[in-house]
Amino acid sequence: MDIIQDPINESAQKHFSINYVFPFQRLVIANILRSAGIDGFEVDRELIGELSPRQIVLLPTGAGKSLCFMLPAFLLDGITLVIFPLLSLLGDQLRRIEAAGLPGAILRGGQSPEEKEDIFRKCRNGGIRMILTNPETLQNSTILKALEGINISHLVIDEAHTVSEWGDTFRPAYLELNRIIKYLNVDIITAFTATASPHILSRIREVIFECTEPNIIFGNPDRTNIRYRVIESANPTFTLLKKVREMEKPLIIFTSSRTSTVLTARMLKRITGFKSIYFYHAGLEKEEKENIEKWFFHSDDGILVATTAYGMGVDKSNIRSVIHLEPPSTVESYLQESGRAGRDRSPAEALLIYNRQSEERLDKIGNELSRQRFTAMLNYGENKSVCRREFLLSKLDSAPEICSGCDICENSIESENYEKQVRSIILKNRGRFTRKEFIFFLKGYKTPHLIDRLFPGLAGFGLFSRWDTEMIEELIDSMLYCGVLRLPSKGMGKHRLTTIKSDMNSPVKKFFRSFHNRFR
Repeated sequence: MDIIQDPINESAQKHFSINYVFPFQRLVIANILRSAGIDGFEVDRELIGELSPRQIVLLPTGAGKSLCFMLPAFLLDGITLVIFPLLSLLGDQLRRIEAAGLPGAILRGGQSPEEKEDIFRKCRNGGIRMILTNPETLQNSTILKALEGINISHLVIDEAHTVSEWGDTFRPAYLELNRIIKYLNVDIITAFTATASPHILSRIREVIFECTEPNIIFGNPDRTNIRYRVIESANPTFTLLKKVREMEKPLIIFTSSRTSTVLTARMLKRITGFKSIYFYHAGLEKEEKENIEKWFFHSDDGILVATTAYGMGVDKSNIRSVIHLEPPSTVESYLQESGRAGRDRSPAEALLIYNRQSEERLDKIGNELSRQRFTAMLNYGENKSVCRREFLLSKLDSAPEICSGCDICENSIESENYEKQVRSIILKNRGRFTRKEFIFFLKGYKTPHLIDRLFPGLAGFGLFSRWDTEMIEELIDSMLYCGVLRLPSKGMGKHRLTTIKSDMNSPVKKFFRSFHNRFR
């Protein structure tokens, strides 16, 4: 049977070598073209009601949202203006649109007046069909005035969840988007995001669309090809070393700070001997970023340790594994970042290495809503009974049809329970070790002091001889924080490690029950 041809199919085949446009992609594209007055695009109004030229589109990472604004750009008469959150995305997207045969340009800070005027001249004479920029660039009144003089037919806001996530904190330019939309007088507006809770969706409506009610088009946010799992570990560094060796590459490791990316990458390279390990964060020079992006994009076995500065919208399709060394601030962030894996729809894996000390971050969060959202991620790390997918998707008011892979549903939960071994040693030797002595004991150092006190003859000496001293310190401090070990500051056992024998009514057991129950 012949396929009925229409401009959407024809354009997809011609420019992107795509023979099939998914229903949600077609719905978004058809609404853009219909709103522009292009005839021949019938949509099911019973599915989404009366159509507006303004829409919020929720499609999971890897579902092809870029096609939803790149394809219409070939068919629209005017310019498509696309707003991205990160400068690193601009070059990546420009390469993609130019590869498809669509002439485009990047508009950003630091360009000379001559460069900007050349862009606007080409826009006026049809030499450019798409402009890529960021919110801060659009704060420039000269640029806005120049954009007002060209025909912008479609305004796109990609990664629209950043309006809420960043606009209220360190990217105030996002809060000016509605003013810019009004100034440019653009009717057709599409805001794309991969994940959005009811709170974020409400904030997108408020900031971008103000007094109008946009269409909301949902794709199923479940990435069925990703297997989710959590490992609770008292020593995340050691667990990371094990999993980096085991998990399929290419692999991204997300950490929370620039310093952590650097230290983690250097540690992994030193201990594992792997050469293809680099770090990436927003503080790198532009040339460094571009070189690392290019290396990782073409790598089949690379390991990249990164902050969230890498990943959002970067189209590397074959990432097989994503590891989070600590919980991100929200479930949405976790789904966005773990969604870097498996964009080619082949099997992939997302792992959170969870340490109870992450609870300390709650004390540093002043905003109650932010506390609640981070608490949801702590719940995810503590969870031992609810399907991982169901837990994550429920925060987006969604649910999986069936779990296609998680450690809970597979009954394969892992735990790096070094605590049991350490606690056993202290139970037999309560009040014998200072913190420093015990670290040296576990490392297996035969110092004169330890030999004098006969420590090398005790069971457990050198138990963690393969660990770095810093890793043992991390384990002991984690156990002290959680109350598994105690270090009295006064009395007979002053400054010597101890613990309390197993007793369900003991203070330690009460602490653990209250700690676990708090996030269930």
